[in-house]
Amino acid sequence: MMAESGLKPAKSYRLMSHEAGGDNVLAHTMKDHFNYITRKKMEEIEGGDAQTVIDRLYQRQENEPGFFYRFKVGGGDNSSKLTEIFWRDSQMREDYSIYGDVVVFDTTYRTNKYNLICAPIVGINNHWLNVMFECAFIADETADTFEWLLQTFKKSMGGTTYFYIYRPRPGNVNSNS
Repeated sequence: MMAESGLKPAKSYRLMSHEAGGDNVLAHTMKDHFNYITRKKMEEIEGGDAQTVIDRLYQRQENEPGFFYRFKVGGGDNSSKLTEIFWRDSQMREDYSIYGDVVVFDTTYRTNKYNLICAPIVGINNHWLNVMFECAFIADETADTFEWLLQTFKKSMGGTTYFYIYRPRPGNVNSNS
């Protein structure tokens, strides 16, 4: 609604504050307001952008037989929202076959335009340099998303990868801190 009104985030916060009777009456700060607006803007990838990415991956697969990609759409109220995207090229598969004894999977990087989580799987070669085995962007860090990602990785490597996927049962929370 704010975007449709043409108000900038700072101005909308000041208006809300004025209407409520002051900053101290609002249930959130200006920083909270900016963070919320930023999150809302980034929640969905515009259809044209997502289609461009999928088209480029498709073209690359046409030109490079060893290229592999998968994606998922859906989630929330929008069944056409791009929620996960995965790819790896033939060099990544070759590197994995040579250096894939130990892999690192890290999902802490989230500074892209669409607020998607970068989820690479990497390893280390014989020169102690990082090598990437795949790259993915995911919408959340749920067990289902991780399971999809790791199963897709396994499939992309010809089913030769073994992962133990731990899914805690409700009520089985470790109380040791």
